[in-house]
Amino acid sequence: MVPVDIFTSNYCFPSRVDILAPGPNGKAHWPRLGSYVMAVNKAGMIPVDPDAWLVSDWWAIKTPWFSPIENMFDGLKLFSVGLHKIRGGADYTFKLLDGRQCVKPFGTAPYGEPLEGMLRPDGSVAASAVELAARFGAREIVLCGVDMYGGTYYDGTISKAVDCDHKGPWAYIPYFNSLVEWVRGQGVDIWSMSKTALEVDVREP
Repeated sequence: MVPVDIFTSNYCFPSRVDILAPGPNGKAHWPRLGSYVMAVNKAGMIPVDPDAWLVSDWWAIKTPWFSPIENMFDGLKLFSVGLHKIRGGADYTFKLLDGRQCVKPFGTAPYGEPLEGMLRPDGSVAASAVELAARFGAREIVLCGVDMYGGTYYDGTISKAVDCDHKGPWAYIPYFNSLVEWVRGQGVDIWSMSKTALEVDVREP
């Protein structure tokens, strides 16, 4: 199957999209996830039957979780163009701004305005999921397991990502917070059901 560039499609997400990341804070809240769940990275292994799985970084194919999810997942696969060129398997692809064009260090630049036909990679894979959901129809975005600090997954294993702070808050937070402000400016309600370092309300579903 030839994937479709989501930015050239008429794809539309449901009005509410729950973004499921693999942070440990989300585990207690999995039973309260909504009817449409977009898992990112290792969260595709969480046994809640996600509707979509989004992966943006090409190095994900080297992780121990990528192949098992790839082989078992039968929902919508959303991969960056770079990842799909290496691995294939996407239903929809999305372009990322070349990292060399991003303000360094990652996460320090404000979001600003959306780029035509692509995403910025500065704000973590969860930020990519939030931006896609907001730009393609969601009116409510609920975060779960988007901890944004530490490097431990929900199962106690440690992330090997070189850009992840394994002790404190992630460097991406300022960028992600500015993205949150842009999302709110579009009339989208964004909040979290689990504890997070982001500047969003934490609510009971």
